[in-house]
Amino acid sequence: MANKPRRQYPEEFKRETVELIKSSGKSQAQIARELGISDQNISRWWRAYGPTNNIDESQNVGKEDYKAIQAELRRVTEERDILKKALNIFSRSG
Repeated sequence: MANKPRRQYPEEFKRETVELIKSSGKSQAQIARELGISDQNISRWWRAYGPTNNIDESQNVGKEDYKAIQAELRRVTEERDILKKALNIFSRSG
């Protein structure tokens, strides 16, 4: 069984994911499912960027930026869900 290539995520995405966990009240596992990423990635990012690590205050996002990030996350999540459904449909008709 061959290993799947490891997906690289941008630093900003990792930090935003950790912030989403902090602000949403959802579990790491739930966020991982919603974003379609592994629990192991979330755990690793939480250790790196979570509340015990001091992130430079200049890297905090403002309210408008946060709303834009949330909107982008919703859009990307919808696109991912549509692609999953399409893949499921096409894999049945093959």
